[in-house]
Amino acid sequence: MRPNHMQQELTWEILTEPMRTLSGASTNKKAILRSDTGTILGFVGKDYAPVYNTQLMSLVNRLTVDGVFRLVGYDEFKEGKLILAYLEYDAKDHRFGGFPMREYLILGNSHDGSRPFYAGTGCSLIRCENQFYSTLELFKKKHTSILEISDFELKELVMQYKGQSKELYSSFEGLDTIPVNRNVVKQLVNTLQDSMRWDSRLDNRREERPLSPAIQRLQMSIDREMEALGENAFGLFNGVTWYTTHEMRNTNTAFNRLDGAANRINQIAYRFCMALKE
Repeated sequence: MRPNHMQQELTWEILTEPMRTLSGASTNKKAILRSDTGTILGFVGKDYAPVYNTQLMSLVNRLTVDGVFRLVGYDEFKEGKLILAYLEYDAKDHRFGGFPMREYLILGNSHDGSRPFYAGTGCSLIRCENQFYSTLELFKKKHTSILEISDFELKELVMQYKGQSKELYSSFEGLDTIPVNRNVVKQLVNTLQDSMRWDSRLDNRREERPLSPAIQRLQMSIDREMEALGENAFGLFNGVTWYTTHEMRNTNTAFNRLDGAANRINQIAYRFCMALKE
């Protein structure tokens, strides 16, 4: 499964315009605009150093030139305020619970000053495209100076990606051997319900709390995956990632956003399952 709207290149650039008062006086702010539509993406300080789309595409080209990574495409959020580039890693031998995985290096950039330029990791289970993005941070740079990455730094980034990817896989080893009963499932569902405040208007008497439609879909997703993968921690975790990948209403792309609610739910489930392993 691949998102229909994923672009193979970014056909627009950003423009910066100094901001002035109504009287024409200079200010310490500048506006970031799309070159194609003129849409204002954000207002930033005068010392803000943008990362242009051409810079992002140039970095992608450098990472894909030797064939280790393959560009899946670029995705835009909030009219272009956030840009993500997905590069699939050629990892033929990585499997979770007997199922092959797809691995991704994800580059992210904002044009509204809300977040730094960053690189992260991601993976999806080929069996049903369940997606999980790790919290392992590969690279992050604030927009305070021009983005310059040397060939040596780029090699270091790739080496770090490979090393931390192995750590992620190692953390999942043995999850399919940890039995999970209904009480454990209920504990995780309650943890997610409390953390995401799906039903915050109700009191804390959990036994009297009716299940919201979101929680019901989550429960059904867990039941679905545990039936397919077994009543173990691996099936439990994939039940959550099935929900965040396929069921969440705010998931408008086949790749869940790194900083969105879907990823926060995944991280809670990941920590919960790692605790079961320990």
